[in-house]
Amino acid sequence: MSWAVALSSGMVLVAAGVLGALVWVVTPGSQEPSPAGATAAEVSQTLYVDAHQVRVDPVQVSLPEPHIPTGGVVAAQMCVPGQDMVSGQVAARISGQTVVALATSEPLWRDLAPGARGSDVAALQGELARLGYLAADADGIFGPATARAVKALKSATGQDARDGSLAVSSVMWLAQPTQPLATCEIAVGDTVDVGARYATVPGGLSALRVALPLSVSAGPHVLTLGEQHASIDDEGMVTDPDFLAAVQASDDYGYWVASGASATTPLMMAVQLAQPIEGVLVPPSALFGVAGSRGCILVGGVAEPVTVIASELGRSIVTFDSGATPSHVDIDPARTVTTCG
Repeated sequence: MSWAVALSSGMVLVAAGVLGALVWVVTPGSQEPSPAGATAAEVSQTLYVDAHQVRVDPVQVSLPEPHIPTGGVVAAQMCVPGQDMVSGQVAARISGQTVVALATSEPLWRDLAPGARGSDVAALQGELARLGYLAADADGIFGPATARAVKALKSATGQDARDGSLAVSSVMWLAQPTQPLATCEIAVGDTVDVGARYATVPGGLSALRVALPLSVSAGPHVLTLGEQHASIDDEGMVTDPDFLAAVQASDDYGYWVASGASATTPLMMAVQLAQPIEGVLVPPSALFGVAGSRGCILVGGVAEPVTVIASELGRSIVTFDSGATPSHVDIDPARTVTTCG
């Protein structure tokens, strides 16, 4: 996913299918303005979702930065600010040594070869399995299947795959399988030492804090990203791990972080009602006696109390206290009736 959004306008994560500040789905019916002197207007049922943009503040935690596992002259490096480094891909080539990024559950600290045992072997096996190179269980024993998986990884990353062992100098550890990068700390032609910082990384996303209040509309809202939705608690927090992972993995979030927008420009996302409200779309001229969200509408000469859900662009959405949905509402230019029960 990629957005071309000017930072001066605010970064916006827009839910697919959401347009405008107030969105509703209207069933067939006339919504043309009533002609001058008309005494009634046809109405339509509508489904109101209250889709709009809100400020969202990411809550981040620090993540370890990737470091170069070998020294020498940088012949190639694949770091791009604002983009991701992905486990299983080549990160750099340094003095003839190919360095592969791997997100093992614990950093590898020694060369691994057939016969090795330990938690580091199990960590390597787990990542090889996740990448699709190993079908066996992670038993912590470097056997023939693990050697074949290492050879397959080497072959896929352009290394000499005749040897099934894995040198620790060839592995750059990542804290997570897909790691956004903020800035790159090495360049082609640099001479680097073992342990040199490869890149800086943005903090991991642990929660999103949504600015409150969300809307005057009653009912809980959800934060949206494409087809995904996440509940917002009473304090405005979103903590759904799958939703947070989707946000953090998006190119746009990485661009927002890498551009330094977090310090200057608010992050905006779309929210909508968790449960859309069934209402009636009426001309604003049919409303009278409005106080806050309460008002009146004449139906067949009888004043009916209503709740005003939303108003915009010459149309209002209401719900009738009676629960009925009239086909027409009265327009009373003289305002002979001013209140309702």
